[in-house]
Amino acid sequence: MNEKLTKVLAGSRIYRDWTKAFSEMTGVPLFLRPVQATLLPDVGSGRKKWNCALFGQPNCGCKSCAQGFERIARGIAAKEDVIKCKCGCCGAAVPVRSGISLIALLHAGARSDGDLPRQKYGAALKLLGIFAEQLGGLGNQMLVQKQSGEPPVISRAKEFISQHYSEDISSGRLAKELHLSRFYFCKLFKSGTGLTFTAHLARARIERVKDLLANPNLRISEIAFQTGFQSLTHFNRMFLKLTGESPSKCRQRLRAI
Repeated sequence: MNEKLTKVLAGSRIYRDWTKAFSEMTGVPLFLRPVQATLLPDVGSGRKKWNCALFGQPNCGCKSCAQGFERIARGIAAKEDVIKCKCGCCGAAVPVRSGISLIALLHAGARSDGDLPRQKYGAALKLLGIFAEQLGGLGNQMLVQKQSGEPPVISRAKEFISQHYSEDISSGRLAKELHLSRFYFCKLFKSGTGLTFTAHLARARIERVKDLLANPNLRISEIAFQTGFQSLTHFNRMFLKLTGESPSKCRQRLRAI
């Protein structure tokens, strides 16, 4: 799923515009590198070593890159959530997360001392971190929206979910609406979206929850049940998983904007 989602994000207008502006401002190229889920269990001492080929530098074996990636992959809190290459050939990268899941690295190429002073490069990396957060949020939205070129059956399935997310719907019910067997529908949906039906439904509900949290007159429990969640425990767990924060913290952040 990470590679598919990264491709969609890289094709978005906000990414193209931001990348162009960043490169023009800093003279440093910007890349969006997908992080395959199969790579994550391999981080850590005594396991498969980090390969800087992900940054387009297969001949670099920089320990600082490996340590930075391990810290980010494990979700270890740090003052600077960034990978910095001490030898200078790989540049730097910040994580793009979908909730708490690492999906990609926003990679700034190596800087040139003559073109960009170290202090300004550090400031540019802070901006990069802010943009990475925006990309993560955009990724969740794009996963539940219709994409150009997707099969009509997938578009119809997404449309049905967007209209009935507040109900107790199942893959079996949706497959019946589309005149497909449940097994074939689930296989087709996963192939077309990179997500299971259940995962997509949860994302669609959470996107609606984020809209409703801006309304101070609605209690969080009301919002949970209005958007189809049958259990507050499940709701809180899913919200944290997909956004990286609790519903109450999200509401506080929205009020501060």
